[in-house]
Amino acid sequence: MALLFVHFCNLTQAQVGDCSIKNLAFQPGESVTYKVSYNWGFLWLNAGEATFSVSAGTFANKPCYDLKCTGSTYQDYDMFYKARERYECYIDTESLRPFRYIRDTEEGGYKVYNDNFFNFEKNKVFTIKSGTGIGEKNGYDTTDISRCTHDILSLLYYSRCIDVSKLKVNDTVPISIFLDSKTYSLQYRYLGKEKIKTEFGKVNCIKFSPMLVVGNIFSEGHQMLVWITDDVNKIPVLIETPIVVGSVKAVLKDYSGLRGVIGK
Repeated sequence: MALLFVHFCNLTQAQVGDCSIKNLAFQPGESVTYKVSYNWGFLWLNAGEATFSVSAGTFANKPCYDLKCTGSTYQDYDMFYKARERYECYIDTESLRPFRYIRDTEEGGYKVYNDNFFNFEKNKVFTIKSGTGIGEKNGYDTTDISRCTHDILSLLYYSRCIDVSKLKVNDTVPISIFLDSKTYSLQYRYLGKEKIKTEFGKVNCIKFSPMLVVGNIFSEGHQMLVWITDDVNKIPVLIETPIVVGSVKAVLKDYSGLRGVIGK
């Protein structure tokens, strides 16, 4: 379930030269939870939940944000597809670039553990990896990256700080993302602004269509739709995407510790 959200991170990296950005969106103490549903034909099934949280920390004696994402399928859904997921990332409080990114997941009976260390002086990621997934190799790995590359979790929070006021409808923005010891050059499409109905009332939103990483779950193209609040928080309230079989929808269920009031 958390995997759906971290793929939403294929959003934006507008600063091509200087990757630093000022955080005006999130703060330590923030926590947001989403309910994830799966559609198969005419049937919608409540599949699970994913929670994202932010806390203050240090990495190599430098101040950082400690970002966490945990997700799991409901017990009733486990018979179809069982998932237990944890992602964690330490990012620089000044530039929001990642220091370290951890993936610890169990999906469909397969386990994956990756511990990734970013070195932007050498433009490389050093990875310790293990798992039981098909094609999964245990050991160490090194991946070349650009000075603006993010992992999937750090990019989610980085994207919330982007100023979209200069974008026009259908403008695309390039990004560089590190995922499973590979880097991808992708893009997202800005689709303008839209007011949508949520459990918390009608909310003014910014709408995007990210390009997805093609694989066993997602197919090619701008098919995912993401709505984030058009306010100081910039949190996703709704995500919709088709998958290889059916479609998935994630809806904001609960939140606390936001920087500001939703919709203001």
